[in-house]
Amino acid sequence: MRVQYNLDIAEACTSCTVRFDRIFCDMPDDALAQLDDIKYTTVFPDDVVVFLEGQEPLGVFIICSGHVKLFSGSNDGKTLIERVVGPGEVLGLSAVISRRPYELTAQTLGVCQFQFVKKDDFTKFLAAHGDVCLRAAKLMSCAWHDAHEQVKSIALSGSATERLARLLVSRCASDGERVAEGVRIRLLLTHDEMAQMIGSSRETVTRALGQLRRRRIIESRRSMLVVRDMPALQALAHV
Repeated sequence: MRVQYNLDIAEACTSCTVRFDRIFCDMPDDALAQLDDIKYTTVFPDDVVVFLEGQEPLGVFIICSGHVKLFSGSNDGKTLIERVVGPGEVLGLSAVISRRPYELTAQTLGVCQFQFVKKDDFTKFLAAHGDVCLRAAKLMSCAWHDAHEQVKSIALSGSATERLARLLVSRCASDGERVAEGVRIRLLLTHDEMAQMIGSSRETVTRALGQLRRRRIIESRRSMLVVRDMPALQALAHV
C-alpha cells in the first residue's frame, strides 16, 4: 500500500477489505483476480474533471474512495447536478456498454481513488463473467431509479424547501452516520451546487438552510451537517 495526497492507496482488488459492502465489487475471486490484471490504479485531487459530457468513452472508473458529482450543462451556462456518488460506483458504465458518449460530466469532490479499465478490456471482462454482468445491470438500474426520482422531485415538488429536505434525507440514507445528536453527514456540496441539484438558486438554498437551523431541524458544524430532527425533515420532504 502506498500513500498519495495523504490517502492510503489500495492497489489490489483481491485484497480490498470493503468490497463485500459494494454491489459491483463483491464479485467472485476469479473475476477479481482478472480485474486486477486489466485495471489501472489512479488518484485524482479535488475539483478535477474525470471525463466530460459528450466525450467518447475511454473506459470505466470504479470509485474506491472519495465522492464524485455527475452533472450536465446547457449552452446558456445552466448546470444540473444529477447525482453525487461514492465508493463502489462505476462511472461511465452505460456509455461503455452502449458505445455512446458519456452522458454526464464527472468531477471529483475531494481526493478520489479510482480503478480505471479500458472499454474494450471491460466489455470482454463482462462477457467472460455473467455474475459481473448482473451486478453491472443492478448498478445501471439504481442509477436510472435515482435519476427518475430527481426528475420527479424537481418537477412535482411544491417548494425549494421540500426539494432540499428530500436531498438531505437522501444523503442521510446513503452516507449518514448515527451520532448522539442525530444523523451526521459531510457537506460535500456548496450552496450553489445544492441549488444545481434541486433546480433552484443559491440564495433560496441559503435561506432554506437558515430556516431549518432556526427550527433546530439541522445544525451546521464546519464541514459537517447534523440532522437533529429526522421526523421533521422527512415531513418537510413528504417521505
